[in-house]
Amino acid sequence: MSVYTQGAQLISGSVSFAGGMSVYTQGAQLVSGSVSISSANVFTDGPQAVSGTVSITVTGSTGLHVANNVTTPLWITVSSSLPISGNFGETDNFNRKIIVGCCVTGSTVNSNPVIIGGIDTSDLIVTGDIVRGINVDALGRVITVSPGSVFATPSIAYGTIATAATTTVAVRGTTYTEPNANAQRSVTSSSGNDNASGSGARAMQIIYYDSSTNGPFTESITLNGTSPVNTVNTNICFIEKMIVTSVGSGGQNAGILALQSGTAGGGPSIGSIAVGLNTTAWAHHYVPPGKKCYVTSILAQNQGSSTAAVFFIRNKLTGSTAPDIMLYDTVRGAAASQGIVRVYTSPLVFEARSRITLFVTPEAATAATQRASFEFYDQ
Repeated sequence: MSVYTQGAQLISGSVSFAGGMSVYTQGAQLVSGSVSISSANVFTDGPQAVSGTVSITVTGSTGLHVANNVTTPLWITVSSSLPISGNFGETDNFNRKIIVGCCVTGSTVNSNPVIIGGIDTSDLIVTGDIVRGINVDALGRVITVSPGSVFATPSIAYGTIATAATTTVAVRGTTYTEPNANAQRSVTSSSGNDNASGSGARAMQIIYYDSSTNGPFTESITLNGTSPVNTVNTNICFIEKMIVTSVGSGGQNAGILALQSGTAGGGPSIGSIAVGLNTTAWAHHYVPPGKKCYVTSILAQNQGSSTAAVFFIRNKLTGSTAPDIMLYDTVRGAAASQGIVRVYTSPLVFEARSRITLFVTPEAATAATQRASFEFYDQ
């Protein structure tokens, strides 16, 4: 059975078409109101193809085609065997066009639909703006992104530090002296075995931001033992972390890998990788312009101590004289703990152009190793 309609308002009100039918509409306003269509074919054509609160469920074998703009909220459900095509709201808000289910190879969707369900990008041809999917963090919570942006990727900032006093310190494996200007830098090792063919570290990478917190950028460096190696880039300012990327038979850096503030090994050290650690182990993160940082959890461990330690995050605006400020509450790691995880149902939010750092305050002057990390994403 087929249904053909033509006129100023062709299908309106509460209308349901049974399966096995074909529906063809043509006119100024083709489908409006509360309409549910379950049929073999749905074709719409006209200046306003589909409007109102419309739900279309397509279960036939031919599929769905929308000829012109969908200008109001629309839910479309298709089976895994059906193609869909047409213009789904090119001039409207991207998040009001929802396609639920799967699409077969060759399906074409114009503009900004939200796709829910089993979508294989190899099976969907999209023109216009980016298709919006659903992304979650490591804890399964939905991560939302603004139109045109890239999905946020959860990351972890991990650090460790040995303590023997009640002084509050940043959880960093080595000392970090934060620069305030861009410059070309240099890297050196305290061991001759850290070279391109040595048994220690052979190459390393610097992950950094410039003085305006733009980034992150990276620079890879082939080591030359105790001889300094200059960086190529001259815009290196804030250091997120450094990691060893290639090693010899020893499996780790043989000496201290130091990033110097000047070329040819000159100037004071900005930071370093301790012997055998292969990373700086700095529990901090820089937030670039136009982004906010969302911290979703903190892990804290106080090892080898008979007393507890308190962990917390401080925030500092980059390029300013502002201090590190504590904005949220604390996490207490018990004595000789196996580690405690604090999961935030509502993530902690930190502003752009800032550095967030995990700090620890031991409750007694007892020797201990503090290990901690926080999970985050920028958006």
